[in-house]
Amino acid sequence: MRQQDMATVIARISGSVAMSDTTSQLIHLAGLISVGFLTLIAGLAGRYLPAMDENPLT
Repeated sequence: MRQQDMATVIARISGSVAMSDTTSQLIHLAGLISVGFLTLIAGLAGRYLPAMDENPLT
């Protein structure tokens, strides 16, 4: 294939794979949900796990 043909094929593929607004919003929403879930886990772990003793063992 010539370079021009290859560039045409790549342009067609990238044009068809481009994300729509709905897909972009779903990815953003999934990111927010996962951050919220991880924050909740970290908060619960900090509350219920025993506090770390700052004094060194001597």
